Amino acid sequence: MMRENNAGGYMRANQVSVLAMMLFAGTVCAHAKDERQIVGSWIVSNNEDRFGKGGTFVAAVLDQNGGTALAVRCIEKDLSIAVIDSSQDPKPLKVGTAYVVKMRTDKEPIMTTAGKAIGDRLIQFDTQADMVRTIRKGRETAIRLENDNGVSRTLIFPTKGNMKALARVADECNLD
Repeated sequence: MMRENNAGGYMRANQVSVLAMMLFAGTVCAHAKDERQIVGSWIVSNNEDRFGKGGTFVAAVLDQNGGTALAVRCIEKDLSIAVIDSSQDPKPLKVGTAYVVKMRTDKEPIMTTAGKAIGDRLIQFDTQADMVRTIRKGRETAIRLENDNGVSRTLIFPTKGNMKALARVADECNLD
């Protein structure tokens, strides 16, 4: 079992896994220019659309345990936030399952929105620009997912140093 937290160990393996999941999270269209890179603790994928529809721009960061990623996405000029289960042996989500999503960055007020499983590893949130702006200013973002059965899960993401990672998402979805 990989449990190390060094550049060549568990975290690197999970970064590769998350990068693959990022492609699942938003890239189905053809792309003219694809860029994938690691920016600090963030994994960034910038894919321009060949037909000028805006492309797919994703920045994702792993949670404290390295098994789940928070992805901020701009897909064809549509802003969204998603949580992606990137663990090596995930329990598949039931597509269509609704969630109440509570998000808090640092000591900012708690933001509540709806979420839905749109894949067996991905929950997408109803996203407002202010949610992403708050993440961009913060050092840590906590996400609490609650389903209709009363089951909840809290995830904590180290979002410090994200300005460069989220720059293209912010530009493409006009956050500034």
